[in-house]
Amino acid sequence: MTPVLALFLLFSPAIHEPPALLLHGGSAAPRAWLGAIRSALWVCWDDGSRRGAPDAACWQRVDLPPGAPDPREARAAFLDAATAVVRGADDATFVLTRGDPSLQLADAVIDPRERLAAIACSPNGHVPIYSRGSWAWAPSLARCRPVSASAARRSRGRAGRSGWTSSCA
Repeated sequence: MTPVLALFLLFSPAIHEPPALLLHGGSAAPRAWLGAIRSALWVCWDDGSRRGAPDAACWQRVDLPPGAPDPREARAAFLDAATAVVRGADDATFVLTRGDPSLQLADAVIDPRERLAAIACSPNGHVPIYSRGSWAWAPSLARCRPVSASAARRSRGRAGRSGWTSSCA
């Protein structure tokens, strides 16, 4: 290995990026995504996939108020195409609404069960990736398929309110 290559690999931001943790909106919000990188939460309300290839410009960073859960440890669910619920380990519940870039403290009526996770497939054939400080889309290895929560438990996959498993078809 040459010294130049070694320096490039050592200081290349892509080498040191943690994998993006993701949650697809499922049937409640089929074009929406939540993403977490380090302790930052991001949302894409409409990935643009109904018009063709997904649009990387859809991602918006979410403002986390004091006491908000670490997105890497939180549970989340999309209620619809304009509303997501995020709950931390301390059971504090927050609502994220399209058009408002911040989490708002809410009553604990909804109990989201899914954690954001690294995934390799999606229902639209593309997965979000975070590289060199910005979001992009990559072709997924396969398309995920909707299944019931009980079928997901039987197959050892994970499905929450969204009804999408993290296993690929």
